[in-house]
Amino acid sequence: MKLPNYILFVLERLKDYEAYVVGGSVRDYLLKREINDYDITTSASTDKIQHIFNDHHMLLNGIKHGTVTIIKDHHNIEITTYRIDGNYINHRQPTSVTFTTSLNEDLSRRDFTINALCYNPNTGIIDMFDGINDLNKHIIRCIGNPNKRFDEDALRILRALRFASELNFSIEENTSIAIHKNIELLKYLSKERITNELKTILTINNPNILNEYIDIFNYLFNINIDKKILTTLQKSKDFITTLSILSYFNDIKILNNLSLSNFQKETIKNNLKYHNEDLNNKIILKNLMAKKIDITKLCLFIQTIHKIDTTNILNNYQNIIKNNEPFLLKHLAINGKDLINLNINPTKIGNILNECLQLVIENKINNNHDELLQKANKLSKN
Repeated sequence: MKLPNYILFVLERLKDYEAYVVGGSVRDYLLKREINDYDITTSASTDKIQHIFNDHHMLLNGIKHGTVTIIKDHHNIEITTYRIDGNYINHRQPTSVTFTTSLNEDLSRRDFTINALCYNPNTGIIDMFDGINDLNKHIIRCIGNPNKRFDEDALRILRALRFASELNFSIEENTSIAIHKNIELLKYLSKERITNELKTILTINNPNILNEYIDIFNYLFNINIDKKILTTLQKSKDFITTLSILSYFNDIKILNNLSLSNFQKETIKNNLKYHNEDLNNKIILKNLMAKKIDITKLCLFIQTIHKIDTTNILNNYQNIIKNNEPFLLKHLAINGKDLINLNINPTKIGNILNECLQLVIENKINNNHDELLQKANKLSKN
């Protein structure tokens, strides 16, 4: 496993202690996936870590959980002392942590076998829980008793589904049974946590996960996903489209169970409101563009719900932008100052400009300065 220089530097500094890169980076290396970040676990105490790296800028906000973050070559590197988690509260976080010098004890507290792999250039890969075999078999399996793992941290239920979706793995039988058995633990999770996991689960959209764990999604959204809805969901590879489908077949109020931005909520509402519009009609298309509707997302929804090819719509949409065809007030060849110069009542200016824009969109008048001024003058007298 080839490590970047900044990680090799940290491991070399910790050479008097046990120190390994751990978790996702080792897993992704073995799967030949891109590695996004590296975490380091070590037998060195937080005091020792701070002493060893006292010539580097450090972040200590995670120190009570044994984590010191070192800044090296513009990278934030989390170094965590081996630890044992105490009793958990609210099925989410340990009440306390106890530091240890045992790598086995540290790895035993982790969620899945494939996330408990660690590596050091001197020792190679250490695999205490048969994680490599699970990787080769494409299996997600809890370390130890899955019921205990999920009771400790309910988020692990959704993490299991996320990894299965993301990696196209199946979930080991005992782990799967425990997921269904512990479904009510999901009520302890925040909307933010649920939403972050669903973004991946519902975007990657492994059909097997949707089929086998439909009870999880029914519980999270408090709905009943029948076969028709499931079939439609399996065609979606987009988070907003998936949420639009669920809202279409149920009620948009289901979105209250998630933490979404106002923009995301508005996009879903617009998908539901405008999916029956004839977007091949350029006038209708421009009017929706004027309302700042996300045409790309709307087309994805239309394509999924109505099984309509939206290629022509998207081409028209792109050509309107490319050719600078007017669909907003700022595209008009006249503006408010022009109408003020015509001594038009200021209270009428906004409405007149909008009427002029609509006439241009409908191709009833050219987007020409003089023509529009003449039309505006007539409209002001009505």
